[in-house]
Amino acid sequence: MAGFPQDYEIHASELIKLWVAEGFIAQRNEPEIIEMVAEECLEDLIKQSLVLVTSRKSDGKIRSCRLHSMVWDFCARQAGLKKFLLPIMNYFPNPILRRNDRSYWDLGQVFELVHLTYLASNIPDSIVPPAIAKLQNLQTLIIYRYGVHLPVEIWNLRKLRHLIAFSFHPLLLPEGATPSLENLQTFSMATNFVCYFGNLIHLLQLEKQKLEVHCSFVPHLDNLVFPPSLVKLELVGGWISWNDMTIVGSLPNLQVLKLKNQACFGENWETIEGEFDNLISLLIDESNLKCWTTKSCHFPRLQFLMLHRCPYLDEIPNDIGEIPALQLIEIDDHNQSLLYSAKRIQEVQRESWGNEDLKVIVKRS
Repeated sequence: MAGFPQDYEIHASELIKLWVAEGFIAQRNEPEIIEMVAEECLEDLIKQSLVLVTSRKSDGKIRSCRLHSMVWDFCARQAGLKKFLLPIMNYFPNPILRRNDRSYWDLGQVFELVHLTYLASNIPDSIVPPAIAKLQNLQTLIIYRYGVHLPVEIWNLRKLRHLIAFSFHPLLLPEGATPSLENLQTFSMATNFVCYFGNLIHLLQLEKQKLEVHCSFVPHLDNLVFPPSLVKLELVGGWISWNDMTIVGSLPNLQVLKLKNQACFGENWETIEGEFDNLISLLIDESNLKCWTTKSCHFPRLQFLMLHRCPYLDEIPNDIGEIPALQLIEIDDHNQSLLYSAKRIQEVQRESWGNEDLKVIVKRS
């Protein structure tokens, strides 16, 4: 149960990364994604009331949790309080520990920990030194800073699975080099991302990607190629027009799509059949979208639809109400037309399909 101080709330995603990095989770068969096994283990602990859920996402998945106090007391007695708390201090750096982290970075001591698998830390000046390449066993790298500069040596960390910061500066490749982060699953967040977009397709294991763009940077669609392995994609800022959304819709494994802060520009979105076949959750947050034309067969597996800050969108397409899998529509409290449309869809689902489970939620601003 490493990673759970008493009454400490932790994001489930962070806990799962930690369990995988520490080798706590055994892969049962070859095609299995080990993070999914870890999620199942967490659910088992929750069902047995050993771990308590403190918050959930809109789709019902666990956002954060904590260890039951009785279990914590038992572990502390069995392992000895000091032995139990030391690893916890490493996994959950508080502000004092983060200040101490600086000395480790300055002296280069962190790069001597060649067996390190999980590193979450602050750094002195947003620059990760080339010595990071010494950590060949590193699986998770989390940096609590904005504007992080990564060296080209980061491509040599072949075991790296999760690369996360508040924002990254452009990540470049040496000329003629081939990307080698073949195990990278999470890349969040890249601001004004420059990585010769065509090279992204070589990140064959990448499942989660968050990209943010500012007005000073305009992506070139000719080079905008996402890895087909993507399961979750979040775009922030003006990345793509609604007319070019086929680039995203054609991703065969995409299940979660978040479009924030005018991620798609334009007023009209018309989907086509054969795209978004596996999409389960769609969030549009802050958009000038006025007209959305679609059919139920274009989103056959959609369960969760969230529309926030879409002031010009008067209605949800009626065909959305014919999606059998639909479980939730979430609208903000500023658009009464959308709320009326969502309620109408809820009524149709109840009367025509006998679906009593569809929920319409109003998100308070």
